[in-house]
Amino acid sequence: LDDAREKAKVDGLTALTKTATFRQYAALPETAKNSSRALYGSPAVTPDTLHTRFGDFVTAKLSALHPAAALPQDMVASARTAGNIKASDALMAVDRYVEFIVQGFQYRFVNIQDYSSAGEVSPAIPAPATKRTLDLIIANLVDYDWPLAQGHPTPTPIREQLKVMEEISIIKHGHVHAFTPYCPMRQVAMKAKKRGNEGSDIPLEEMKHFIETRGFIGFKLYPPMGFKPMGNADVDQSVWVKNGLPDWMNDKVRYPEDGSVASFGQRLDDELNALYRWAADNGVPITGHAEPTNGPSKVFESFDLADSWAAALKAHPDLRINFGHTGGISGGITADSDAHTVPENSSALLRLFANGRNSTGENAYGDLSYSDGLLKNQDAFESLLSSAIQDVPLAADRLMYGTDWFMTIQESGVANYLSKFEAVLADLDNQHKDLPGPPLSQRIFALNAATFLGLFPGDKTRVRLEKFYKSKKFDLVNNPPDWMKKVKVLRRS
Repeated sequence: LDDAREKAKVDGLTALTKTATFRQYAALPETAKNSSRALYGSPAVTPDTLHTRFGDFVTAKLSALHPAAALPQDMVASARTAGNIKASDALMAVDRYVEFIVQGFQYRFVNIQDYSSAGEVSPAIPAPATKRTLDLIIANLVDYDWPLAQGHPTPTPIREQLKVMEEISIIKHGHVHAFTPYCPMRQVAMKAKKRGNEGSDIPLEEMKHFIETRGFIGFKLYPPMGFKPMGNADVDQSVWVKNGLPDWMNDKVRYPEDGSVASFGQRLDDELNALYRWAADNGVPITGHAEPTNGPSKVFESFDLADSWAAALKAHPDLRINFGHTGGISGGITADSDAHTVPENSSALLRLFANGRNSTGENAYGDLSYSDGLLKNQDAFESLLSSAIQDVPLAADRLMYGTDWFMTIQESGVANYLSKFEAVLADLDNQHKDLPGPPLSQRIFALNAATFLGLFPGDKTRVRLEKFYKSKKFDLVNNPPDWMKKVKVLRRS
């Protein structure tokens, strides 16, 4: 592990030197570099340390973006002694970004080890004391090859990434399972015989195989990358080319195999419908990034996710869907917030929760991952969750704990993420004692996720995973995975 971490650090810092910011810095005369250090109150450091003059230059770029977090205290103290509070806060923000980048260069088994042993934070930050343990980690993989690289694959193609995650599921004895990434752009491009790499292309049929027999639980979609969950045929068909995607997406798309022709938007809807039908029929959960963030274009981020998810659920009432981040439910919270109301995008998603067989939204859920508002203002976050449950009582049975680690490394105070969640839910247990069923904390930390994923005996996911474990010679009687032990004592509402 130590060797792998050291390699990741070298790879990450090497990548930093290739950025445009570094090239700008390298082009500066030496006097300007020295001036940059003086301007931002940085202490003297040796050139081979992490916080070099390049780090100070990056600080200048990022100084207004984020509050303080975790940087070596001698550096913080030096900056504050110099009377430059803003500079010290910015330096700490840069430290978090560098740590985030380096973590991204880790081998996946190292990341899993760090996540498991450090209480869902960074290996550089000691985990706080907590009574909770991680029984099951769900890793959501993403496919950005077409939205960000016009079909060029990552150095490790998705098929190989899936094989790695299967091995991790085995080695970790069912402590980790993954959602396979799904991008409808890839499926359309493959069928239209557009540029791609045969070694990297992976059809839906092969993804189904990973779920049916190789330990994967569901699918992960990322609509802000350039598609709606449903209704792409109704948007301006020039939107993709206008926002940096290949010219062929602006034309009618022909599938050579059957000779059929349709617009690119219609093709996206067709591929998504095929996914939804199979997932609904087989009890396969889907997580869709439901926050209007992190897309390659503001236009894509502006797609109305609540309305288009409503259309998908109307067409597929049995669809088992998790709205990732519940639309960015805590994103508007600041350190100065008092009480906080639920954002409209999140409220619209919460209203899609429904009860009753074949009701639209019967199997709709929302996770609370990347709840940065919790870290900025715990009281306001607590008020927010309480309001959400009062407005939509069914949310008590549909909201799920999540972290979005290691993305959260960028946030100040991430070491306290879990303990703050525990404190908030303990308070809400008292505030909502009148809710029938198990305590709210048990639902959000465990029960709701177990129900969404289908982990109870007889559920379709449970049946698939038991077959997978038996094929790998797991002793499910004497040594079952931890999550099986936990589910055994949970009471399904």
